[in-house]
Amino acid sequence: HACAAVRLVLVPGGELGVVPWQAAVVRPPERYGAPPAVRLCEVAVVSHAASGGEFLRAAARRRMPPGEHPVLVFHGDDLPWAEEEVEILGEVHYPGATVLSEGEDEHGSAAPTPERVLAVLGEADGAPASLVHLACHGLAGPDPTASALRLAPREPEAADGADGADLTLSALLDTRADGTADRRSGPLVVCSACETDLTTRDHDEALTVTSVLVHRLAADAIGSRWRVPDGASELLMLALHDALAAGLAPPDALRAAQRWMLAPPGRRPTPPGLR
Repeated sequence: HACAAVRLVLVPGGELGVVPWQAAVVRPPERYGAPPAVRLCEVAVVSHAASGGEFLRAAARRRMPPGEHPVLVFHGDDLPWAEEEVEILGEVHYPGATVLSEGEDEHGSAAPTPERVLAVLGEADGAPASLVHLACHGLAGPDPTASALRLAPREPEAADGADGADLTLSALLDTRADGTADRRSGPLVVCSACETDLTTRDHDEALTVTSVLVHRLAADAIGSRWRVPDGASELLMLALHDALAAGLAPPDALRAAQRWMLAPPGRRPTPPGLR
């Protein structure tokens, strides 16, 4: 606790790739004066990579200031806390952000279809996003390439009752590269959604939403290894972006948010904008 956190980049093999290492319980040596058992994120800044090569590729990219050209994405009729999450982020941290959500408003919001989100990730509008925050449903498919983000259908009036359209890993991998895999700078992509860093098989050099995003264009990507409730996710995400606003790099900001979640409620500050 009194010492600087250890910095770890994990490249797990086999089924170790599905272990939530940041939540692992560790027992530090007594000489460090730490409690007898703590979560790994209490004593280490943990990052993951699908392979050593992928880590070196991402590490070579310049991190962009998140507030430079942020994009906030929301879809999900049954995710009220995720909707509030995006509203608060737009009000508090990213007032000039491009917003993709249902309907139109004074900010020019548009439905977050897979095509629009792909355009944002591929900088089709000519202005590369510095941050893409995705608050929606996510699912790890039976085949890794079927894993997806659930977004808005292209034509809601013709959706025939469907609750969304999937942006699959196949679509992310098949999009025109235009050299994005080797670009010199990249955004932070935050997946505030279920199972976005999970694969149900083929765990070595795993294909997940986050690993594919880092492979294609991101300097950093944040995802989840399980199903997550949107209420708790909102708290984690507001703490995360508060840490980013304080100038922390994404891995350090994620650790700060995780430690905030572990702290007793009476001993942690309230994130700005929390209602």
